[in-house]
Amino acid sequence: SKVDIDGGAIDATIIGANSAAAGTFTTITASATGGITLENSETITNTTNGTVLINGEIASGTGSAAGVFKSNGDYDVTLKTGNSTTGSITITDGSNGDIAITPNGTGIVTTGPITSSGIIKTDDTTEATSTTNGSLQTDGGLSVVLDCIFGNDVKLLTDDSVLSFGVDSDVTITHDGTTGATIAGNPLTLDSGGDIILDADGAD
Repeated sequence: SKVDIDGGAIDATIIGANSAAAGTFTTITASATGGITLENSETITNTTNGTVLINGEIASGTGSAAGVFKSNGDYDVTLKTGNSTTGSITITDGSNGDIAITPNGTGIVTTGPITSSGIIKTDDTTEATSTTNGSLQTDGGLSVVLDCIFGNDVKLLTDDSVLSFGVDSDVTITHDGTTGATIAGNPLTLDSGGDIILDADGAD
């Protein structure tokens, strides 16, 4: 049998309760707090005006192509938690727009390895007075292929530290652990257009 309903309303009646089938609608309106229930009991609700709640994981894409999440129109996209003290990730709309990762309070951004094909820079101007308080810090070594240019002092803070030159570290300036240093190289050449002054107060 077949029933055609071309107008009017059906109130307080479940359609497809015993034998569900596909339906085609122009608009689905859920006026109750239960919202819309999907096949595995996930729900879509709108209890808070302006907020759509989906009580399950959200996936996008066909499974064989990239999934895309975007804003409706030329607007930023912001990802955050439901807490009022949340951090956020904001993708700024427009050409050359920034992506801002903003922790809350004293929170930090934690990542795994980072590979960049562009410049990595910090605009922070915190002075370094130890190995743990400058604007750029690392718990490990620092490897640089090309030249290093420093605008101010360079300090080797470890006693017995060594400043080496050459692929095989053939020339060294070594701190003696107290107040002196040893310069080692073969040969050592001092080349100056002016005087070369050696001043020693010791007895030797």
